[in-house]
Amino acid sequence: MGLAGPHREAKHNRTIGSSYAHEKVIRRSAKLRHHIYKVSIAAETTHERDFSEMLKDASVLNERKLISTTALAQMIVQKVPSDIKALLYQTSCVVSTWEEFIQKDEEIAWIAFPDKMLSRVSAHYTQTTNNARKYQMERDFNKPRNTQQSEY
Repeated sequence: MGLAGPHREAKHNRTIGSSYAHEKVIRRSAKLRHHIYKVSIAAETTHERDFSEMLKDASVLNERKLISTTALAQMIVQKVPSDIKALLYQTSCVVSTWEEFIQKDEEIAWIAFPDKMLSRVSAHYTQTTNNARKYQMERDFNKPRNTQQSEY
């Protein structure tokens, strides 16, 4: 005699009322509505992380063919900082696929969000400076010293 574990009860509960497939569709549609909400209602992005998240949400909507590519591109152009609005608008007019649009968006994001690039440059400069100092110290240490001793 087997025990009626939680798996068996859950399976039984799925068949009572609405079907499991119907519940799955409802959950998916709720997730998609959430993606639409996040893309359409979002304020102008001020951080690269928010911009990347918005592009991911828009890509999900494009994959599901819920909103046309042109409409998604227009929504994104409205949400980006003014530094790259014109570039993104031009990109949306020129490219033919969503993947090309996303690729261009990611390529020009550094214009509106320079923090990441500036931190990379700063880190590289610091590393280069430290290496130069280390090299100078090694060179000075290995330099022959005046070994002549004075005679009294």
